[in-house]
Amino acid sequence: MANAVDQEDKEIEGELSSSLPSALTLTSSTQRPQEDQNLNNPSASQTFCHNVVNLLSKDDVDAAIKMQYDMYGINRVERANALLGNFNRVGKRQYEDFLPKFREHTRLIMDMKKDLENVYKRIRVLKRKIASQHNDAYEAAEYKVNGEASFNEDLGE
Repeated sequence: MANAVDQEDKEIEGELSSSLPSALTLTSSTQRPQEDQNLNNPSASQTFCHNVVNLLSKDDVDAAIKMQYDMYGINRVERANALLGNFNRVGKRQYEDFLPKFREHTRLIMDMKKDLENVYKRIRVLKRKIASQHNDAYEAAEYKVNGEASFNEDLGE
């Protein structure tokens, strides 16, 4: 099985070496013993990829990247992305500062609502007591203050 794989690698290397320029010619796989060849020598595809990567200089790659930045406005996109990131960070910080105050104010409003409900409940109880003890005087006073509103409507009856 190992011999078949080695044979295929040799055939691929032979085909590649005949079609590539001399600078990219692959080394022969027959220079080392069989055990070292499998451990230390890369396959033909790995060697080919390595040689293709080394064809381009770092300056050429940097120039191509700069050209892409200029052509596609990637700098604008990166700036916009940075601005949005800063906006999100500021918003998060303000939210974290605001949230405890909001919860405290919400709690305060709920307490005030309970207190007002208690006050209105007491007022209704007092109205009922006064109406039951002094019915005629209460109706006259209510008529004078509210006009035609009756005591029964005020109590919800």
